[in-house]
Amino acid sequence: MLKQRSGQAVWPFDQEQHRLVTLRLLLDDPHLDLDEVDWAAVRTVAEHTGVIVRVADAIARHNVRLPERLAESAAQACGRTQRVLEIVDQLSAACARRGIAHAVIKTAERYPDTGRDVDLLVSTSRRDTPILHTLPAVARKRTWRNRLAGSSTYTAAHGIVIDIWHGRLGSLGEHARFARLLLERARPAPVGVTTFVTPTSEDHLLLIAAQQMYTRPAFRLADVYWTIVALRDKKLNWDYVFATALSMGLVSAVGTYLQYVDGVYLRLFNRSLIDETVAARFQLQTPAHAAERFPTPRDAARLYLQHIGATLESGRWHSAARLSLLPVVAAAALTHRSRRMR
Repeated sequence: MLKQRSGQAVWPFDQEQHRLVTLRLLLDDPHLDLDEVDWAAVRTVAEHTGVIVRVADAIARHNVRLPERLAESAAQACGRTQRVLEIVDQLSAACARRGIAHAVIKTAERYPDTGRDVDLLVSTSRRDTPILHTLPAVARKRTWRNRLAGSSTYTAAHGIVIDIWHGRLGSLGEHARFARLLLERARPAPVGVTTFVTPTSEDHLLLIAAQQMYTRPAFRLADVYWTIVALRDKKLNWDYVFATALSMGLVSAVGTYLQYVDGVYLRLFNRSLIDETVAARFQLQTPAHAAERFPTPRDAARLYLQHIGATLESGRWHSAARLSLLPVVAAAALTHRSRRMR
């Protein structure tokens, strides 16, 4: 069961071990003894970290009968994935008809699982009516944080949430240049029975690092799994990753995230995952066992200051101004959470 603290879901202490077991299962660890796996705990982890379908597929690869409740959860997730892809199809078709440069982010990378939301990056300013013309969706109240980020949020059928990002990325809309690069490099990719425009693997890696730098979510299993698979494949264009991270002021953030993932991998397999040339480029240290969160509070503060410094040094004053509002946003969010708990 998940416990509640300060209005947020918090894993019990021993749940960390079940997350690592789930990751070992996804990665087909030959040393994992399936007879010792707590399937109820794995199901809970998989449901809350968005990998339940992939876990079911991994179990099937081992010719092990799916536990009944896990099979039911996976079937429900498959149904949700189908509904999400139907919405993605409609959004993509609407953008294509109107010649709007776009990319669906985070959906293809998590397939056959999906979350309960769709993230669509478009090149246009805030005029969503043409995109949503054939799709019944209700606009949510646009908050001041939405305005900063350049995003709008809608609720579609089955409670699926659509976030449309207008030429900007980042929690405060600080990454306008990266959004343009991502859209320029994005290409159609087959996902299930459909095809839609997705970011390159390099841009998805940068997106993960940028999004996690300040939010500090607990062990985001879907992203850690994707990153490990991408690093194992050794097909990433590290010249592009480094150059783009440098232009965004995120070299330290990407390096810290890579070191975090390497620490997880070291803990599981007792060996490093990062090539020496990549480690040297991002100035990675010898990985330690992974912390419960990425980044730690100390690292989060360090990365924030380095990010602002690099942004100012590159002359991107508008992005720096947005980043300077982060402490205000964090304080406002904390105040709002405290009031809700009263």
